[in-house]
Amino acid sequence: MPKAKAKAKAKAKPKAKAAAAGPREERKEPWPPECPRSKWFLARVKGGGWSATCKMHTDSDSALQCKKQFRPRGFSDEAMRVALMNWLVEGTRIGSDWPLARTEHVLSVDIRSLPERTEAELETAARAFWAAVPDG
Repeated sequence: MPKAKAKAKAKAKPKAKAAAAGPREERKEPWPPECPRSKWFLARVKGGGWSATCKMHTDSDSALQCKKQFRPRGFSDEAMRVALMNWLVEGTRIGSDWPLARTEHVLSVDIRSLPERTEAELETAARAFWAAVPDG
């Protein structure tokens, strides 16, 4: 390695991951609100859009979390948020014990093709789902 490159590499500062985690946590909001059993979260994406964290599904060969970002053009901020709520509720049809449950939810549930539902309808469905989930 040339001396100039080695010197530049030595001066390079490592990326501060801890600093980035704070703002992300601040953007995260539990959904549905005031539903302590829910594992779901919605969060604004830096630069525009929303993300949803499901935490219900994993693939048998991976530890990746089930989550999705939605940043399409032509959607209002609120429409993106409601679309991700719809994606979370639709994921309740996918068994958490399926070998490719995360892949099924993230890749096969197309947000744009889901039936249109209001935020109130989605919140009612989400609360009913979490009320029926056994403790543990």
